[in-house]
Amino acid sequence: MSELFGALFLIAYWVFVLYFKAKITGNVPTHFDAAGHPDNFGEKGTLTTLPIYATILYFFLTLLSRVPQYFNYLEEITAENAAFQYRRGVNMIRILKILVVAVFLLISALSIMNSENYTNQIANRTLILIPYVFMIPIFYYLFAGDFGDIDHLNSE
Repeated sequence: MSELFGALFLIAYWVFVLYFKAKITGNVPTHFDAAGHPDNFGEKGTLTTLPIYATILYFFLTLLSRVPQYFNYLEEITAENAAFQYRRGVNMIRILKILVVAVFLLISALSIMNSENYTNQIANRTLILIPYVFMIPIFYYLFAGDFGDIDHLNSE
């Protein structure tokens, strides 16, 4: 389900950006300062730059999730725990893919909102939280070890 959700989310991101790109007249913010205020502007064609990067990262992470045996694990991989550890690693990558698209969507939405002289300081300040969003899969991986039972995974 997470793969399907991630793919649909990426498609929705592209639709969102292309829709608003057609509606925007003038320049859009291309950079924000530490306080969340736009400090550099460019043509509206720059709106598609972030979805391109998000798509590249999404497909790179998809390829990476196909080889969990090469991930770096905190525990030694044994025959007993390999399936469980690989599943956790792949799930972490799946969550990370969705978060990458969500963060790029947030930045694009802020650029779109600020392009029409609409400034929402609360929304702009959410840019400060972006580095913390990527901590979610790390904490999931570190603390989700007890959520699954290896015997349950082996019975599937």
